[in-house]
Amino acid sequence: MSGPATIIPIAGGKGGIGKSIIAANLAVSLARLGKSVVAVDLDLGGSNLHSYLGLPNTLPSIGDYLKKQGSDFNEYLHPTWQHNLRFLPGDGRTPFLANINYGHKVKLIRNLKTVEADYVLVDLGAGSSFNTLDYFAMSPRGVLVTTTEQPALMGMMVFLKNLVFRVIEKNLKSNKDVCDFLHNIFSQPITAEKITLTELQQRIAEYHPESGVMVNQICHHFRPRLIMNWGSSPDDLANKLEPASRAINKMLSLDVEHFGFVFDDPTVHDAIEAGSPLIDYDPECLAVRCINVIAERIIKLWDSKIEESDKKLLLHTQNMYHELRTQALAGKSGAF
Repeated sequence: MSGPATIIPIAGGKGGIGKSIIAANLAVSLARLGKSVVAVDLDLGGSNLHSYLGLPNTLPSIGDYLKKQGSDFNEYLHPTWQHNLRFLPGDGRTPFLANINYGHKVKLIRNLKTVEADYVLVDLGAGSSFNTLDYFAMSPRGVLVTTTEQPALMGMMVFLKNLVFRVIEKNLKSNKDVCDFLHNIFSQPITAEKITLTELQQRIAEYHPESGVMVNQICHHFRPRLIMNWGSSPDDLANKLEPASRAINKMLSLDVEHFGFVFDDPTVHDAIEAGSPLIDYDPECLAVRCINVIAERIIKLWDSKIEESDKKLLLHTQNMYHELRTQALAGKSGAF
């Protein structure tokens, strides 16, 4: 560990897709691989990351930090049962914490960027509130979790659209003419013809060339990593995730990378009912095996551009699927 951590925001376009379960167990997996990790619960409207880590909801939290003048941010990074893993709780006790003011948001982001660790995994709230989008924009490489269901895939696409529009608006706010131009486009009635980000970029460039260059830079800055959760077979990647990523590229000029696939596993529900971290409840279960692969991939590839990520993830998932099928036919436990 040396210097500020690699920040990995983890978001989802909608709730109920297992985002927090992946965040919690990914943090534990990275810690078990010898990395110093801080798990942060920034779902301030519904903090529950503690439950997936097997921790009480009684630890001093972000809400306490923001309320207490002059407190040391590092005092709220709590050691956990897992060596190498600290935890920064959200707050399920302070009303309206999801609506923290701009100054508090900037303060939190500034402090998170100075945390000394190898990785800071930030579990964000579902949806596309301004605060959630700004937290996700802390890093050019955040994780978006989706499932195979159409609402989840659409939610992921809407999240990325709102992210890019939010970052564009913030970066161009000093140019009143361009902001008015953007506001006019964003305020079009629902019956108006839909505009893609590529078309928006062209219009901005025609209206104000320098701003057009900036928008192009923003689009090339972000490379979100996609994780498909609760998958049934590798076909879900080819038939669901790949068409979604093509649409994202066409509509938003964003290059997304396929980064992980987690098979549906009933053990997840059993661990939740038992109030135990999944990775501790059954470290050999199918979902944990998938999450461990993602953790290894983070250590090896996080700072690199992954060429043909869709083909590589599909091939790896197909190999794993065939291995599991072979084990199941042989009657071995842990396979489906």
